[in-house]
Order: sequence, then C-alpha cells, then structure tokens
Amino acid sequence: MPRLLYHHRSYSTLNDGLSIEHGPGLTLSFIEPDEAENAYYTPIDLGNGDIVAVGPSTFFRVGHHSIDWIDRKFVLSNADDSP
Repeated sequence: MPRLLYHHRSYSTLNDGLSIEHGPGLTLSFIEPDEAENAYYTPIDLGNGDIVAVGPSTFFRVGHHSIDWIDRKFVLSNADDSP
C-alpha cells in the first residue's frame, strides 16, 4: 500500500559522508496493508478502491490539507489546521 509521510525536517547522507538537511516535505514509500491499520496513519480513499495511508495521523486528522504533484514531488500546498 502506498504511504505518504510528512516530515518537518529530514536528513540524507551522501556516499562521502556529507549530511544534507531537507526542509518540510512528503516521502512516498510502501507498507504492508496490515501496517496501515496502525493509528499513526490516516487512510485516504482515492476512489475506485485505491487507498493511500498518510501520516502522521495527528497532523492529517485535524483541519484541511491539499497535496499536489509539482516538479515530480509531492508537495503539501495547503494546511489549514483549524478543526
């Protein structure tokens, strides 16, 4: 099952040991369907039975969010955290 995980900050390490800090963003990965039942994720029905798990659920269960596909990346384009 596809999973979109939001992060405020992430890091990657290059082969030469240099670490790079990345700002906020979304990471696409895949999980087993049983893992998606974990309270950490919020399942989003995309229609036609297609579901993507988004997390963390504490962030996505409150307010309204818009996720776009821009420059070959998923981007959180709107986050209204009011209930």
